[in-house]
Amino acid sequence: MKAGRPSACTQRACLSQLARDAGYRLRWEHADRDANIDAARAAADGDLAPMRALLEPVVEAVRPRQRR
Repeated sequence: MKAGRPSACTQRACLSQLARDAGYRLRWEHADRDANIDAARAAADGDLAPMRALLEPVVEAVRPRQRR
């Protein structure tokens, strides 16, 4: 990994937070570890296609939170 690039773990945490805030859950157990690392590296280089393919089976919609 080159200096200054986010790790796959960091990207996973960031994407999980973003998904949760948007009403989705990311089921990382459906993603292959090596594919996740490769997708994270490709995304850091501007190629989002591998990340999209990785996330397709991982994203799960959840019910929106009730506002008080």
